[in-house]
Amino acid sequence: MTQGSTRRAIRLVVQSGLILVLLALLPTEIGAATMAVGVIQFNTFTPANPPDVAGVNMFLISNYTGVNSLHPDFPVDTAITFQSLELVLAIGAGTQSIPLSDIGPGDSGVLPELQFTDTLAISSATLIGNFSTAAQLTAYSFSTALMPSVGTNLVPDSDLAVIYADTVNTSAVPEPATLIVISTAAILFINKKRQDLRP
Repeated sequence: MTQGSTRRAIRLVVQSGLILVLLALLPTEIGAATMAVGVIQFNTFTPANPPDVAGVNMFLISNYTGVNSLHPDFPVDTAITFQSLELVLAIGAGTQSIPLSDIGPGDSGVLPELQFTDTLAISSATLIGNFSTAAQLTAYSFSTALMPSVGTNLVPDSDLAVIYADTVNTSAVPEPATLIVISTAAILFINKKRQDLRP
């Protein structure tokens, strides 16, 4: 083997090795997961004082992301804002749509537009909105339905629904089968080049 062919062989081995290392470091999608990011609940705000004073019920929307994440149940450490929110209430045979402000990590607080007399029969509530970030999420929008746990109408201090986000899990290390295929192909390629360089 001449000095020039030896250099070419060494260069080929180094290049093949670098390609193999770079391929091994690429992230590989290993699946999707649904993660809890918040809660919508129906609570008593002011108890009734019969017979003269009706009570007040309210919806509370909590965002458990970022600094408010609660591991392991609400594990999203990246702050996500719930945006373009709308709460759609089913009342009797009709619906009432209530636009809401954005909600960052924390909760909605006591909002007048989310308070109702306890005599109003609400059969369901659907929270519709968007997530502020697409980082690790497979969808920007969400819809969460709050349904009665008992009977036909929502029950204060009993009914709640979890808000979920679909996320993508990635790994910095390829799956073992992928690594075996890449390694085998690299070894075969290097052996073929070595055979081609022999006189």
